[in-house]
Amino acid sequence: MRKTSKVRNTKVNGCLIVGFFGIFAIVGLAAAYFLTWKPISRIVAAREWVETECVVVSSDVEAHQGSDSTTYRVDIHYTYEAEWQTYDGHRYDFSVGSSSGYDGKARVVESLPPGSEASCYYNPLKPSESVINREPGSYLWWGLFPLPFLAVGLGGLIASLFSLKSGGAHPGRGAGRQPTARPKPRGFHASSQSSGSGSRGTLVLETQASPTTKVIGTLVFAILWNGIVSLFVFGDFTSSFGESWFAVVPILFLTPFVLIGIGLIGLFFYMVLAWFNPRPSLTLANGHLTPGQTTTLSWQFNGSAGRLTKLTIELRGSEEVRYRRGTDTKTETHVFYSQRLVTAEHFSVIHRGQVEMNIPEGTMPTFDANNNDIKWSLVISGDIPRWPDVDENFPITVYPG
Repeated sequence: MRKTSKVRNTKVNGCLIVGFFGIFAIVGLAAAYFLTWKPISRIVAAREWVETECVVVSSDVEAHQGSDSTTYRVDIHYTYEAEWQTYDGHRYDFSVGSSSGYDGKARVVESLPPGSEASCYYNPLKPSESVINREPGSYLWWGLFPLPFLAVGLGGLIASLFSLKSGGAHPGRGAGRQPTARPKPRGFHASSQSSGSGSRGTLVLETQASPTTKVIGTLVFAILWNGIVSLFVFGDFTSSFGESWFAVVPILFLTPFVLIGIGLIGLFFYMVLAWFNPRPSLTLANGHLTPGQTTTLSWQFNGSAGRLTKLTIELRGSEEVRYRRGTDTKTETHVFYSQRLVTAEHFSVIHRGQVEMNIPEGTMPTFDANNNDIKWSLVISGDIPRWPDVDENFPITVYPG
C-alpha cells in the first residue's frame, strides 16, 4: 500500500512539475509572439509595401503612468492616399505598446509637427494598413526577454515529460527490482543510486548528480534569474536615466539581485570548468550492506588523474529532519557518523586503489519517511591546484541487519 502511495505521489508531483514548466512555456510563447515574431514579421513584410506621401494631422508623446514608472509612445495621426482613396494612419513604427525613454520619442514628434509632410508606406493588399518608419528599431531588444522563459519552460517540459514517461525511474537505480533481503521495517526505502540495489554481488555506484546535470541545472537557473531581473533593471534604468537622483532608488534596490545574477553566471562557468575534471568510479565488493558488515571499496579515476594532488574518501551517515515552524517548512541535517577511509597524496594511490569499509554495528540503516530520513553516502574530495576541485557524493543503501 505504501509503495502504491509513493508511485501515486510521484506521478502527482510529476504532473505539478509539468504544469509549472508549462506555465513558463506558455508565457514565453505568448511574449515571443507579441515581442519577437509580430514586430519582425511586420518589418519583413513592410519591405514590399508601397511608398507614398502622408500629411501629419497631429503628433504628441503619450504617457502611461504605471505603479512605479512612466512609459511613453509616439501618438501620431496622419492621412495618405492609396488606391484613389484617403486613409487615416496612426502607426509610427512596429513597436508594441509603450516603453520607457521620453527623449527619443520627443525628437520623433518634433520632426513630425502637424501640417508637415513625410514619407509613409502602406500595404498594397490592405491599403488601410500603414507605417511611417518601417526600419528595425531598439524596441526589437525586447524580443530577447521571452527567451529565458522559453528555455526554462520547454527544457523543463521535455525533461519532466521524459521522467513521467519512464515512470519516475532513473537510469542505473535498479527501479522495479526487489532486493533479496530480509523484510524491511516500516519507512525503509532502498534509495541506492546504482544498478542492482540490494544485490549481494559487486555494486558500481553512481553520483548523486552528474557533472552534466550540474552544468545544465546551473545554466537554467542563471537564465531564469537573470532574465526576470533584467526585465526590471532595463525598465528602471531607461526610465530613470536623465531624471532626478531619487528615481535611481529602484536601481539601488535591484543591485543585490543583479549581483546574485552575476554570481550565478560565475557559478555556471565554474561548473563548466569542473565538467573537465577527472571523474571517480566507485565499486563495492558486496552491494548488500548491513550494520556491522565489512566490504571492500575500490576506486578509479577516469581522465587526467595526475592533476590531483590530494584525495580523501569519507563514509558519512546523516539524518534529515523536516518540521513546520509557522507557515515555513524547515529541514535540518545532522551528521551522526563520519569516517575518513582514504587520505592520499601520491598519484599511484590517488589514481586507483581499494580499502576495507565497515558499517558500524548498531547504526541506523537507510530510512525514508515523511519527516525523517537516514542517508548514507561516500564523499570524495580531490584537490586540483588553480582549478575547481573534485567534490562528488555517492549515495549508498544500508539494509537492516
